[in-house]
Amino acid sequence: MKRNWVFTNLSHKVLYINRPLKSLVPLQIQETSPSVRSSCHKHFIPKGNPTINPRMEPLLSSSMETAIEEDPSKDGPQAELCSSEKTCVSPQDLGSPSALSEWLASRLAHGSEILSQWGKAQGTKRVSNLWKELLEGEISLEDSTPPKRTVHVACVKITDNNGNMLLESHQEMSDGSIRHRNRPLSEKMKPGESVYSACLRGIREELGSTLGSAECVDMRSHSYQREEEERESFTYPGLMTRYVLHHMEAVMEHLPSNDFVTEENEYSADNNVGDMSRSLDDENALVGVRRHFWKWIPSS
Repeated sequence: MKRNWVFTNLSHKVLYINRPLKSLVPLQIQETSPSVRSSCHKHFIPKGNPTINPRMEPLLSSSMETAIEEDPSKDGPQAELCSSEKTCVSPQDLGSPSALSEWLASRLAHGSEILSQWGKAQGTKRVSNLWKELLEGEISLEDSTPPKRTVHVACVKITDNNGNMLLESHQEMSDGSIRHRNRPLSEKMKPGESVYSACLRGIREELGSTLGSAECVDMRSHSYQREEEERESFTYPGLMTRYVLHHMEAVMEHLPSNDFVTEENEYSADNNVGDMSRSLDDENALVGVRRHFWKWIPSS
């Protein structure tokens, strides 16, 4: 078996593998050889302070800044969460995650019983996660009974030159649970963010700043398509959600040819404030993605 390499940038690593995906656990992370570089990444950023969360303090190379400034769709589709015909609840209306929990319990069918399973059932997240989404403007919640969550998602169909498409098979969460995905890379959009910029941000955050550098991505803006679906959320069972999906294609030639894993440690900074480290037993601790598991399939 060939030697495995890890690209390390802050708390983000990528593990190259040459064996079946099912044999990945447990993972053994090795140090990166200084000579190993992504072929398209001209400005490799060395390992820095591991306490910095790349989600909270995005590390943008000059090429990334240029890509965003030259975004051909910057005046195009953006996330529009709460329409003028709807009344939505705001973080200021609620004030805290516990108030959000009470609000949901009073509006969802069997609210208290359903909420008690959030963050415990396989692949689900907690009320504190939903609160963070609301606080950061990634979602809206209609002030209705039952409530409805709206989220805009940038979905990137990443292909290589061999006609293969990249899928995220599953995620390993910070609490050790497995969240099955089997879908292309996707990212919740920020307020006022274009689809093009959201796609680049999602690639950088989930593949890492080395593999996911903007100069490694050939975005195909002309491929844009939009669709909507409404269903109960798998992440927050019982909560009806309207998904506005913004699809765009991208070509990335330099990615590993075999199945591979990237490490994100989402929300690690949020759960460590100053000298206080929140245990996952703390109901206010956020459940985030620890690792992304990727695979290639023939593109239809």
